[in-house]
Amino acid sequence: MAIGFREREREARATARAVESLGRRALLVRGDVADGVEALVDEAAAGLGGLDAFVMCAVSPISLPIDELGAEELERTIAANARPFVLGSRAAARHMDGGGRIVALSATGAHRVRNPRYAPLALAKGVVEAAVRFLAVSLAERGITVNAVAPGPTDTEAFHAMAEDAAALRARLAAATPMGRMGTPEDAARLIAFLCSEDAGWITGQLIFSDGGYSLV
Repeated sequence: MAIGFREREREARATARAVESLGRRALLVRGDVADGVEALVDEAAAGLGGLDAFVMCAVSPISLPIDELGAEELERTIAANARPFVLGSRAAARHMDGGGRIVALSATGAHRVRNPRYAPLALAKGVVEAAVRFLAVSLAERGITVNAVAPGPTDTEAFHAMAEDAAALRARLAAATPMGRMGTPEDAARLIAFLCSEDAGWITGQLIFSDGGYSLV
């Protein structure tokens, strides 16, 4: 498994140790997906001898209402949050011989306007979701599936970056979720692992919500 990271080397190495504890090989690939994602994918493929799956979960949140979104911020959010998936997926597919799996991370915030300042990220996620559909059709004949997972509010660093009062927002979102809590990274990871498995070989071009019912109310 190749583990991409930009700055958090300590956490990346901890992830690598967890992978190695399962008897698997872990390869660290350092770089910024907003600048040269294809080279990073090629580096991972070279180190592993090919690719079976590609998961793009990097995010760089920009918090602005859409009526304050200028050209610079728009270009920045697409460059950081949409372009890496499109170009990274194409690069990964070149290294997938005999089929493969590609999974994107979207968000429920791209579908319902609950936080007006989520607009830049929602626009980028809309691009990602469209790319999933087109890539799924383009790569289907090669046995490569392409899907997206849309978590609900999840307790991550990106969540804290979008919140002025994280504790209060966390409580409010948990109360608004039918299952009574916010999501965790592990909730999304289990679904992603399934989509990367052989059992998911007949699922492609789909957006799957993993949100404890948050998007239903």
